[in-house]
Amino acid sequence: MAALEQPGVSVEVILVDDGSTDGTRQMLAAMSKADSRIKVLETEINGGPSQARNLGVAAATGDWIAFADSDDLMLPGRLARLARLGEASKADFVADQQMETIYPSATGGIPAFTGMGPEEAAPVSLADYLRLAREGNPHIENPPIRRSFGQLKPFVRKSFLDGAQLEHDVRFRNGEDLHFQVRCLMAGATMIFVNEPGYVYRRRVDSLTYEDDLSYFRLGEVADDLQLQPLDPASRRYLNKLTNVWRGHAAYQAMRQALRRRHYRVALAWLGRAGVGGVAKALSTPLRRAVRRLRRRR
Repeated sequence: MAALEQPGVSVEVILVDDGSTDGTRQMLAAMSKADSRIKVLETEINGGPSQARNLGVAAATGDWIAFADSDDLMLPGRLARLARLGEASKADFVADQQMETIYPSATGGIPAFTGMGPEEAAPVSLADYLRLAREGNPHIENPPIRRSFGQLKPFVRKSFLDGAQLEHDVRFRNGEDLHFQVRCLMAGATMIFVNEPGYVYRRRVDSLTYEDDLSYFRLGEVADDLQLQPLDPASRRYLNKLTNVWRGHAAYQAMRQALRRRHYRVALAWLGRAGVGGVAKALSTPLRRAVRRLRRRR
C-alpha cells in the first residue's frame, strides 16, 4: 500500500468498508492485523463516498488528512512534500497535480490538470477554483486544463475541518468532493496548488464518478445547493457557468435515455434544453456507429 510506504512522515491509514458484501471485510481485517498503522471502519449499509470520508476524518488523529480512492495510488514522497509546503504557507488545503491513467496501470499516464503555471505552490481562491472546475470539464472546447478541479484529492489540515465543523454532504454521490471543497473555501480555507504530480488517478468505467444516465443530474443538484450560498460576484459568475454546463449535459443524458426508449417527443423536448453541445453529442454517437460499421465491412 503506497500510503504506508511514504517516507519522512508518520502515517495512519484509515480504511472504510462501506457495506461491502464480498470478501473485502475479511481482507481488510487481515491487513489491519498485520500492520498496526491500519485502522478499519465498517458500515452495515452502503452510505456512499461522503459518509465514508466523514467516518474516516472523525477517526483520524493526525494533523493532516489525505483523501484517496481505493483504485488510485500515491507517488513516493507525496505526503512529506505536501506537509512541508502546507506548513510553510500555512495553507489549509494543499492540492497537487495528478497523473491520469487507465486502471489497473500503475505507471505512465498524462497530467490531469494541463496548462497550470510553473509555481511550486500557487494560491487558489474560491473564484479560481470555480473557474477551473468549469473550464476543466472535458466536454468544453479547448479547455486550459483537462480535468475539473473537482477531481482534486487535497491534503487537508484537520484543525481547520474541526474548527469549521465541515463534513462531506451525504446527500451527494456525484460531485461530493467539489461541493465539500467549495464550502471549505467559502468558510475561509486557504488553498495552494502544487504542480508536481503526487497522485495517480486510475480511471475505470465502473467507478462511481464514471458518467451514467444520472450523473449530470446529480451534479446539477450539487450546483443548485451551492447557488443558495453567499458568493462574491466573480465566484457567482463562474458557478453560473459551471451550472449551465452541467444542466446542458443533464439534458443530453435525458434526451439519450428517451431515444433509447423510443420516446421521440420527450427526446425532442430535452434536445432544446441540451444546447449546441448536447446536439453535437447527440449527432456524434450515430456517426461513430456508422463509421464502425463501415470499418467492419472492409
